[in-house]
Order: sequence, then C-alpha cells, then structure tokens
Amino acid sequence: MSPMRTALAVLALSACAQPPAPVIDVPQAIRREKPPVVPAAPVEAFEVRAVEAKAAQSALPPPLAVTPKVEYHRADRLSPKSLRSVTVGFDLIGANPGVLAVEFVAPDGQVYERRELGLEGSAFRTQHVELELAVGGTWIDTQEINGHWTAHAYLRGEEVAVAGFEVAQ
Repeated sequence: MSPMRTALAVLALSACAQPPAPVIDVPQAIRREKPPVVPAAPVEAFEVRAVEAKAAQSALPPPLAVTPKVEYHRADRLSPKSLRSVTVGFDLIGANPGVLAVEFVAPDGQVYERRELGLEGSAFRTQHVELELAVGGTWIDTQEINGHWTAHAYLRGEEVAVAGFEVAQ
C-alpha cells in the first residue's frame, strides 16, 4: 500500500472509534419551525357586490347620458345599393338596471319594429347595447322603403336618445 492510502485508512478507522457527538436539546424558543399554515378566508362574489352596493348608496350615480352610433353593413362595398343591414348602438352611462326599448321608425313616421332589451349593469359603468335592423331581402327592401329612418331609445318610458340613418336601395 502507498503511504497515502495507509494514512487515509488510519484516519477513517480512527473516526469510527470515537463516540458519537452529544445530543443537545435546543429550547423551544430558538427552534426554527415553520409556523402553522392558516388558510385565507375565501372572497365571495357577494362580498364584492356588497361593497359596490355600499359605494352606490354613498355616492350618487352619474347623470344619464346616452350616445347613439350607426353602422352600415353592405353586401358589396362598391355598390351603395347593396345595403344588407344597419346596426344601431347605444352607450348608456348612469342607467340603472331596467328595460331599454328601441323603436325603429320608417320615413313615413310609422313604427316599423319595437324591441326591448334588459339592462343589468351598474349605473356607475358604461353599458353598450346594439340592435341590427335587417334591410336586404326584407319588407324594407322589397317595398323600397327608402329615406330617413330613426331609432328611438326609451328608458322607463322616457325617450333618452334618437339615432338617425338613411336607407337607400
């Protein structure tokens, strides 16, 4: 054996001959244990609604404001006589939950169609609604009811906005 191997063997054998290290009891105060895990209370949706309701009671909602928008949909972008439909949108701010009624009025002043939509959002948030009036292939198209149309929006029986648009076939 080489002297290095001999020294290593003696060192290993001498380490086995020594008694084990004494066990020292560490006081409870200085032990480093993980604290117990306490689960957080779940946040329920009703708590969020309660906070919003409390805020709504303490602050007045903004005044009602309705902004109309009209968008034309054509079957062929190059031909102005290919009107397929018209979308009328309304952005409502300050509207409480309720029913929004929209009447599409023909150029002769007669109500062509009436629709009702439920509003479920908060008066503190903008609510957007859209209604599409089909034109191509309908009574409007076959009877050539051309001219200035209007969409009247009513909330709680009061007219809150009017959007005008042209139909030309």
